[in-house]
Amino acid sequence: MKPRLIQILIILGALSIIVLFSTQYFWAKQSQQYENKQFNQKVEIALTNIGKRLEIINKSKVSKFHPIEQIDYNKFVVKIDDHVQPKLLGALVKNEFRRYSIKEKYNIAIYDCFNDSVVYTTATDSIVRISSKESDMKWDINTHNFGIIFPDRSEAVNDLNIWLIASIVPLVVMIFFAFAIYIIIRQKKLDEIKTDFINNMTHELKTPISTISLSSEVLMNPAMAGAPEKQQRYAKIIYDENQRLKGLVEKVLQMAFFEKKDFELKKEETNLHHIIQQAANRFELALKQKAGNLNLALEAENADYKADATHLTNVISNLIDNAIKYCNKPPEITISTSIQNNYITIKVKDNGIGMSKEELKNIFAKFYRISTGNIHTTKGFGIGLNYVKFIVEEHKGTVEVESKLNEGSTFSIKLPLL
Repeated sequence: MKPRLIQILIILGALSIIVLFSTQYFWAKQSQQYENKQFNQKVEIALTNIGKRLEIINKSKVSKFHPIEQIDYNKFVVKIDDHVQPKLLGALVKNEFRRYSIKEKYNIAIYDCFNDSVVYTTATDSIVRISSKESDMKWDINTHNFGIIFPDRSEAVNDLNIWLIASIVPLVVMIFFAFAIYIIIRQKKLDEIKTDFINNMTHELKTPISTISLSSEVLMNPAMAGAPEKQQRYAKIIYDENQRLKGLVEKVLQMAFFEKKDFELKKEETNLHHIIQQAANRFELALKQKAGNLNLALEAENADYKADATHLTNVISNLIDNAIKYCNKPPEITISTSIQNNYITIKVKDNGIGMSKEELKNIFAKFYRISTGNIHTTKGFGIGLNYVKFIVEEHKGTVEVESKLNEGSTFSIKLPLL
């Protein structure tokens, strides 16, 4: 999938989520407003009925108008100016609220008509209470109004509910959308890695195969029968290219081997200086061909270590190989060892082309290779450093790299002594 198409899909998906969220919020807001309107209407009808019932019970001779005032989001006051007894009012409120299916928690308050002060309330956080005998308060005078307060209903809570309702569906959609984009990008990256790996492998294998094929054809020529020196030279070419093929195949098998779930290191008592020296000996010819040098500064006092010698040798070899390959001048490589804070540190420093910050982020990723332009000058499949990291971590160690473009790189391997 092309990057441009992925960007368009991300933009369209983001716009869809915004539209969905806006629509969801609008309908949730409308629903909440409608619900509040219905609730307020039911409360007003119930309170009106209570006022009329009080008129009948109090045997009021003149029918009174009972204006119901909603003084706050959750507070209603009935201006009855009549007899209001707490127990009777409580029973009436309970019956009317049950009748209209009003299930919200509520508190009752009775007010003095003259000074608008609260003379009685059922609120638990108030000190205004009627005595158990009701002896100090006269409820048979026409000086009382009453109110209902719904403590659990507030504007902030309802807005929160709206946001919660409006966010659930878009949130789920967003999660699935983000997951889908992650899968698409990951699949695209895997496809690019696979294509790059196949191209690298094809290029790497093609050269030795072609060389072996041509050398074999020359050897089969009858004219070569009387030229033993030439036969020897072409036989040597075939042998060298066959060894090269063998090394390439081993690298691919190496990658498959350490990915096995049952992979296990065969640790034995060994000497790290011996391992480093053994790895360095493999590259004498390659360094000689490039007029390079490999210097050893093995200063660790005690290099005895329990490790898998074979894999650790391959680790050092991979780092030396990279130092030679990624160098556009005579290679100068230094391998040093030291002991600090219960760790033995192995450093491989080179004077190669170095790496940018972006390349440093991906250097240990499988199949990743430093870009050297369109010319295929660097050999390999991009699995060497991934293998290095894996083996070092299997030894409970760490590997770090410091590098600057055109100033070389330094790989530091730290292995715990305890």
